[in-house]
Amino acid sequence: MSSSGTAMRPALARCIPTPHRLEADGLLSSRQEAVEGRVRRIHRATEAGVAALVEDRKALLELAHEVLPEAEPERPPGLFEP
Repeated sequence: MSSSGTAMRPALARCIPTPHRLEADGLLSSRQEAVEGRVRRIHRATEAGVAALVEDRKALLELAHEVLPEAEPERPPGLFEP
């Protein structure tokens, strides 16, 4: 807890792998693109990245079902379909 009495949250970067690490692991690819006069890095999941997302999603759905058996999770279309 901070001195102001509010709970401290960990930095987002500590919770989510950074894009360059995912790219080094072969899960993302990236390219630079000019957007409104500024150079932006555009990331896209690789085939291995999509496979990892599908597997992680299955594991999370299984965990959610164990913790909340009465809740039927929503299944968004597209990328995460088995």
